[in-house]
Amino acid sequence: MKRIIILTLLLLGTVTASLCAEEVTNNLSSDAFGIYVSFDVDPMFATGIGVAKSIPLDFMERDLLLSADISLPIFLLDLKHYELNIAGRIRLFDIGIISIVNRLGLFLMGTDNDIYAGTTFGIKESILIGYFGDGWFVAAEAEYDKSLMAYIAHSELYKDNVYADAVDGWYISPAGRFKLGIQGGLTLFQGLSLNARAGYTITERFNDYTVPFYINFCTMYQF
Repeated sequence: MKRIIILTLLLLGTVTASLCAEEVTNNLSSDAFGIYVSFDVDPMFATGIGVAKSIPLDFMERDLLLSADISLPIFLLDLKHYELNIAGRIRLFDIGIISIVNRLGLFLMGTDNDIYAGTTFGIKESILIGYFGDGWFVAAEAEYDKSLMAYIAHSELYKDNVYADAVDGWYISPAGRFKLGIQGGLTLFQGLSLNARAGYTITERFNDYTVPFYINFCTMYQF
């Protein structure tokens, strides 16, 4: 049980996920390259930087949007606490002016503190349903984040005071969460875009968080 608690905290409390790529690429023009920065509350305060590339798929009459980013807690700006994300997004189909968009991503998170040093990786799957026009968009979203595996190295402080028989190694992580929310964005001028995202978060076992919401603000410049 103690191991399960540690693994859950590793996913949910180490560092916020970078949310910006999930919205900012909606403003990216076909075959364009973008750089973005973000401010997140999810549930911690964090900032991130990333890159995005839109790749035309002529045979599908679609653009594949790829992104990669790193985020760090604002009050702990060091590489001991981080999250790395890579993702791809593509429009599945349209119903009139409404589009259904799928996004699949991988994440790697790490922390190093007085209790343990840990790394976890997992997947993010999300669906967007909304209007994606020229220069602006608005959409509802549903997302599932799942931690798959985690490596834990317990500190001597933990072993001496909490659990002497703690074993370092890889563990299957039980942590996961659902997100339901809305997002929107607007392209201003000369390739500059502003985006916002907000919603409600709940664990995969439908338990509430202490901070049950997420908020993201992001800006991107495209070339």
